[in-house]
Amino acid sequence: MKAHVSSILLGVEDMDRSKRFYTEGLGWEVEQDYGVSVFFEPNGRSLVGFYGRDGLAALVGTSPEGSGFGGMVLGYVVRSEARVDEIIADAEKGGGT
Repeated sequence: MKAHVSSILLGVEDMDRSKRFYTEGLGWEVEQDYGVSVFFEPNGRSLVGFYGRDGLAALVGTSPEGSGFGGMVLGYVVRSEARVDEIIADAEKGGGT
């Protein structure tokens, strides 16, 4: 079996702020925008989607409050420390901390 992540769905508190960060800060292009959800396909890779946190929690049958570590880590591997610095600078320009 060849593993492949076909989509990553994230529940966000502020859709506009999240969309602005990923478009203006990281340069991702919106693939589909439904208002209550927005989807990106960065560099033709796995689909990344944002839903309102409450709506996504309801979709999977859990509470939207959540607490502590959710047991998930997303990694982004690059080839050099210089590239890390570039990515961090872009994220900061887009409002990331």
